Amino acid sequence: MTWSNRIRELRFEMDKMTQRDLAERVGVSRQTINAIETNKHAPSLELAFRIADVFETPVDDVFAFDYDGKPELCFVTVTLRGGQGEIPDDWEELVASLPSGEAL
Repeated sequence: MTWSNRIRELRFEMDKMTQRDLAERVGVSRQTINAIETNKHAPSLELAFRIADVFETPVDDVFAFDYDGKPELCFVTVTLRGGQGEIPDDWEELVASLPSGEAL
């Protein structure tokens, strides 16, 4: 399994945000952000979502996972802001009906 991330790229797109700035915003140390950014440490799912939220982007736009050359992990991202929007009751059917490699 290999994984990568765009944290450094996204930090620089946000007025050259420092690792320390990002760390403070997500509640971890600068060293933790450095370890994640350099692929020495994989973030928890909660931390991955907090990082993505800072950049106002879906988790799968920040992190990518690859298992032996075959992408097998899929994130389904639903963004609900300000209490608007609902997850449809049939979301599992919608996802299951997608051809491999496609998204809604």
